[in-house]
Amino acid sequence: MEKILISACLVGDKTRYDGGDNYAPFVEKLREKYELIPFCPEVAGGLPIPREPCEIRGADVVTKEGASKANEYQLGAKKALEACRLFGISIAILKESSPSCGVRNVYDGRFRQTKIEGKGVTTRLLEANGIHVYSSLDDLSFLWEETKEEPKERRPRHHHDRPLKEEKVAPKRSFKEKAEHHPSSKKPFSHHQKSFSHKKPFGHQKPFSSKANHRSFAKRKTKEK
Repeated sequence: MEKILISACLVGDKTRYDGGDNYAPFVEKLREKYELIPFCPEVAGGLPIPREPCEIRGADVVTKEGASKANEYQLGAKKALEACRLFGISIAILKESSPSCGVRNVYDGRFRQTKIEGKGVTTRLLEANGIHVYSSLDDLSFLWEETKEEPKERRPRHHHDRPLKEEKVAPKRSFKEKAEHHPSSKKPFSHHQKSFSHKKPFGHQKPFSSKANHRSFAKRKTKEK
């Protein structure tokens, strides 16, 4: 099951600066598909519960009295990154507006409840290392809703849709092969020669003799007298 790093206060842990939580109902949907790893960078960095509220002021993170807590916030961010690497996590869901976990905005550092565009210390470090960070105020339904594939269009199958049978083509034969397979080639050629052997060639016939015919005609006349 894929793991997601999530701000501990979002799952109901009492880790807020005032000892409360920021429970978000969407975690129940996430738990159906993911293993959630609750993490509070501020507590991991050594800050107590409860603690003085802090805001980002320039490159520093300070309390209302001006005490710097930048080291604790940076340490908590590093431990969050280590947790992601340890568990093979590529997605984090963090509490919006927090000086450590803000994704879209943070407080302006003057403690007047005024928000400005910006990112928390932990968010900046995670994103710089390829972790996809989402805000607790984002629409996260895409994480648990399964995308349904559109049904493929079906069309009636016609007889011409069937694959054509491969037509067998006889190999071409040479003239010699055709002659050998012709019906007349079943009898040897010598047989045809023998069928004409009883006749003498036209040149060997006895020549016609007019004298012999004349004599035979004269004999027939004499006998008649």
